[in-house]
Amino acid sequence: STIYPSHMNLKQNIFTSKKSLLLIIISAALLGIAASTGSLYFKHAKNLDIYASVLKEVNTYYVDDISPTKLVRKSIEGMCKSLDPYTVLLSENDITDYRLNNADKHGSIGISVCNWNDSITIEMVNFNSAAYKSGLRNGDIILAIGGENVVHKSTSEINKSLTGSPGTAVNISFLQNNTHTIITKNIIREDEETKLVPYYGLIDDETGYIKFTSFMENGCKEITDAIDSLKLQSKKGLKNIVLDVRGNGGGLLHEAVNIVNLFVPKGTLIVNTKGRLLSIQRTYITKNEVKDNQIKLAILTNHNSASASEIVSGSIQDLDRGIIIGQKTYGKGLVQDVKKISYGNQFKVTISKYFIPSGRCIQALDYTNKNKDGSVNKVADSTKHLFSTKNGRKVSDGGGIEPDIKTEESEIAMITKTLKQQNLFFGFAIQYFKQHSSINSAKEFSVTEQDYKNFIIYLSTKKYNYTTSSAKKIIELKKSLEKENYQTIAAKELTALETKLQQSELADLQKHKSEIIIELNKTIVGFYYQQKGQTENSFATDNELKEAILILHDDAKYKQILAIK
Repeated sequence: STIYPSHMNLKQNIFTSKKSLLLIIISAALLGIAASTGSLYFKHAKNLDIYASVLKEVNTYYVDDISPTKLVRKSIEGMCKSLDPYTVLLSENDITDYRLNNADKHGSIGISVCNWNDSITIEMVNFNSAAYKSGLRNGDIILAIGGENVVHKSTSEINKSLTGSPGTAVNISFLQNNTHTIITKNIIREDEETKLVPYYGLIDDETGYIKFTSFMENGCKEITDAIDSLKLQSKKGLKNIVLDVRGNGGGLLHEAVNIVNLFVPKGTLIVNTKGRLLSIQRTYITKNEVKDNQIKLAILTNHNSASASEIVSGSIQDLDRGIIIGQKTYGKGLVQDVKKISYGNQFKVTISKYFIPSGRCIQALDYTNKNKDGSVNKVADSTKHLFSTKNGRKVSDGGGIEPDIKTEESEIAMITKTLKQQNLFFGFAIQYFKQHSSINSAKEFSVTEQDYKNFIIYLSTKKYNYTTSSAKKIIELKKSLEKENYQTIAAKELTALETKLQQSELADLQKHKSEIIIELNKTIVGFYYQQKGQTENSFATDNELKEAILILHDDAKYKQILAIK
């Protein structure tokens, strides 16, 4: 039953008293039923009765006016939080908002925008989108939408104005970056189709690369289409595939099973899900004929490859069907289901864990044994177990998928993060695009030494906040000294140290030059070749991809990795 907040007039107090009486009657009834159905149910009913009694007392006597609805919601949220991050209550409003935001709102013109120099600037135009076909390019400045000036509008407001139903028109006035010409166009919104395979292509005559971003409906079809296209493009015959699931957080379980099925025979066990109830336990076996059982396969992973990505990479590893390269995956081995509950609400609850072909579960965090402060530890090494792959290689549970070939994730320097966060790579690329009508192919392009010098000159004309970790600690030290009246003791030394650290900015631009150039190349290439070009430009500096290509071209090494250790 619904519990309403207390009010200060007599009529409402009477109503509250009746409501409290109803709670007592319900609680008593629950206790009576529970007493006759067993001690476990009695404990549940007893605690529900205590909860209802506390809520009644708070509702009646708490000094300030409160909302029982909010209190109940908070208590449910607290209960869910004590379990795991994936178990949550979805209110009727949450569901309604989701439906409203997703109904008839799949039309777009294919751009992303940012705020650059106090102007709404196009950050990226999707290749062959409605905007691209209308002449909009990276760096162009949007002046008006529907005849309304967009100055002082936020990027979220702009995005809302640009989206709508497919087939509807939006009128845009923009300043073209490379010609300084103001152009006004009516652009027809197109169906916004999310590409789960945003890029695929040949790395060489025998090796195809497929980037896969999310396990949603049609994911397997997009990968299948990519493989078919790569086979047609390959003049020597496609012998190797690199499947990149770095940063892929997962999605639909059946899509993961179908994708593995592309490379393993019909009737192969891929995953079991096991929970407390026998009725929700499932076994997933491949149902289709294998697409290609011979092609060599490498899967690229990182710490953000999770859930369905781990089913694919883990089962391919367990079945010795391919090699895994990169960093250990996230370790999400929990399965959720959404249950409809009362008053239009829905409850997403963790119902089981999944187990890949070797029998191991790759869940990394132990939510059943939380620390007193609510933090969660990884599954202890002492509780982990060894399992065997099809060929007898030893693999472990309780911590994600350990790659066959491990690579270190490079840490981006603070100077690079700062320049990226403050859009300084983007700003230089706008200037570069004005000065260069064309560049080399995306795979071959890199800025020259002179370009880099120009970039440093460009930075000298811009004000941006760059503070190293050391500089932050000096600021903290100064505050501490001032608080304790010791500031005069080390004033001279601190000033000298601050001066040296201020000079570190230029030094860091040289120290981290190689990674800064990578980001410069990526941003500039996006102006000429969009996202596809950015992906191709990254090949030259992608350590995991380089390692995959070396092994895939070395039959003996490939077989050695998959052999019994």
